[in-house]
Amino acid sequence: VRFQYPEVFKKVTSGTEGYAGNVFTQLGMYWQLHLAYDRDYNFKTYGNYDEIFSNLFFARVDSYARDTSRAPSPGGVALTLNGGRDQNLMRLASAAAEKDLSEFFTRWGMTLSDEVKEKLSAYPAESRAIWYLSDQSRRDRLNGGTGGASAGTFTATNVSGLTAEGGGADQNVQKIEIRVTDPTARNLQGYEILRDGRPIAFAPYSPTSGGLLYTDEIGSGNHLTFTYTVKAYDTLGNQVGVEASAGEVRVAYDRLVPMDAYTLTRNGSTITLQMKEETPVSGLKLCLNSAPASGLFKVTIAQGGKGVVAREGNFSEGNLAVDEPGSYVTYFNKPGESSTDTRVWTYDAQSVTITGIPDTVPDNAIRLISYAGDDVSFLSDAAGFAGRLAEDFTYGDNAGEVIPKGTLVLVGNYRGDPYYGEVKVQGRFTITKTTVDASGGETVTTAVEDRDLAGECFMLAEVPANLKVSDISDGLFLFVPNVQAEAELQEASHCDGKNLLPSQVRAQFYRADDPQNPQSPKRLTAQTLWTQSPGGQELPELVLN
Repeated sequence: VRFQYPEVFKKVTSGTEGYAGNVFTQLGMYWQLHLAYDRDYNFKTYGNYDEIFSNLFFARVDSYARDTSRAPSPGGVALTLNGGRDQNLMRLASAAAEKDLSEFFTRWGMTLSDEVKEKLSAYPAESRAIWYLSDQSRRDRLNGGTGGASAGTFTATNVSGLTAEGGGADQNVQKIEIRVTDPTARNLQGYEILRDGRPIAFAPYSPTSGGLLYTDEIGSGNHLTFTYTVKAYDTLGNQVGVEASAGEVRVAYDRLVPMDAYTLTRNGSTITLQMKEETPVSGLKLCLNSAPASGLFKVTIAQGGKGVVAREGNFSEGNLAVDEPGSYVTYFNKPGESSTDTRVWTYDAQSVTITGIPDTVPDNAIRLISYAGDDVSFLSDAAGFAGRLAEDFTYGDNAGEVIPKGTLVLVGNYRGDPYYGEVKVQGRFTITKTTVDASGGETVTTAVEDRDLAGECFMLAEVPANLKVSDISDGLFLFVPNVQAEAELQEASHCDGKNLLPSQVRAQFYRADDPQNPQSPKRLTAQTLWTQSPGGQELPELVLN
């Protein structure tokens, strides 16, 4: 057999449809069926065909292909072969194993027809992850191994970010390390890594790995969260323990123009960045805790042969740094607008000149932001992000467009276009169910449900005189939970809001291609980490100025 198990494990966690690109890797699918279902591995000479049929998996497959009447008929459903090569193979293999092999074949990229899914569901489910079997699985099975190991404890950590020299990591690749501590390695095959509930990799157990299981490289995702879980498997394909959480990670960074895209020169406190080619820029960042505590600065951008003042300000105020505490971030204004205008403008820059930069700021800490991107957050001050309105809040000109005094609201900020954007608040609920069996015994189960909270979200933005709203840097949102609707959804008998908020909440920002069309696709562009819900009646009063 000319395949490597790392390539096999990569295929069965890739989520890709179709055969493996390498024919030898694809052979692993057939070999794993042999490892899982041959009843005798001592390659001996059998006395008769019945012994061969009984002990060898592919002998049974061949026999059923020749005579389907020999195949088992679970639930009285006879084996039929009429769906093409792949569909027939999946029927024959499940019949030979007398197991529902739907997930095994799905992991290998095969697509089951509805008819085959129904046929295979008549067999008992295969409890083992046979797509993770290897030659070691065969050896352990021959030696009477019973599996068993402890999964260990897991962590997920974002190891991306600026280097000490300020050169910075690749801004389009964020790296998340998954690590394990304290495994008991008795017949431990390895670990399945899941991101947001979907398998992305299998890390074979290695006592010399130093605890590092896998490094996940996130591409262009930004201001998004990812939840990692891990499943451990022994060499016989049995899951060890339960699926364990490695934690939730938020990927958030400023998209910077690469330093090799321009030449930097200094003349006193004036910095000139001469672009090697016309480059989009939308902001200035002083990183690595290098920004002065105060002092005036001005940014002038040359585009189309003309110089435009893109930003003026003072380092003592207006810092919009979110992703990297200790840095200073400011976004560029629309041409001709004052520094109080919060719209974010992108220039096609030929050069950028910055005045007011002291010589204490090193060259490699002076960076340009290429694209601001959408972002969303709950308020993070000491009072928290929830409160009750101190006064009625009128949000429109029509009668009834008022949020009454005392209304519970969740408050946060967003960066993006309020015309194309939409903020939603999700809740994480713990659902408890009680079932009663025929003998009257009760079983209580709990499950976690994530869904959008019932309510209405108001996105506030300063509207300029020309009414042309675009991406803004400091939008405010108010989310008003609909406690009556939540009471109905939760089948609660009250609607006072004391217990109707979920245990955790998070905010999500969506962009629509066509905001006038309710059916227009919306894509998730930013979200917060899950955070504990506010509760009780001791919430602060919220004053809107």
